[in-house]
Amino acid sequence: MTDKEFSRLYGLTRSNYERIAFSYICDKEDARDIVTDCFLYLWEHRDEVKDDNVKGYIYLAVRNRCLSYLRSRQSLQKTKEGLSDLMRLRREMALAALLRSNPLYEEEIITLFRKALCNMPEMTRKIFSSNRDGDLTYQQIALKYNVSVRKVASEIQLALKILRLALKDYLSRGE
Repeated sequence: MTDKEFSRLYGLTRSNYERIAFSYICDKEDARDIVTDCFLYLWEHRDEVKDDNVKGYIYLAVRNRCLSYLRSRQSLQKTKEGLSDLMRLRREMALAALLRSNPLYEEEIITLFRKALCNMPEMTRKIFSSNRDGDLTYQQIALKYNVSVRKVASEIQLALKILRLALKDYLSRGE
């Protein structure tokens, strides 16, 4: 394959392959990157690909990279959910330890916790409750409230900061 043939193929088919990749992964930038990577790989291995089946080769390369991308995202999501479960368990254990250590303070701790929740900004409280009580992932919360995943993370961090401050007298130094 010559430079000219490659450039012509790239110019004529790139956008079609990007649409195909987008239909699999639903992310335009990543779809564009996948297609670019596939064309780059084709260029680097152009001597190994038969000229009569280049379009099929690129299609399969795009499809396979999309599958790898989706598997990677799925694995990442499972890891995040596992960490979220671990953090929830840690928080519940800390609260249980607090309550066990001195039952005289149980009502006071619960009152402080509820008061801190009520004093949070409304969106912070909703996002925090959706994650902690509703067991929703950051992505699900972002869709529910039409905000970015980064916004969800920052709101949960804010909620935890507010709760730590409200319960500072009852938390051990490691919390």
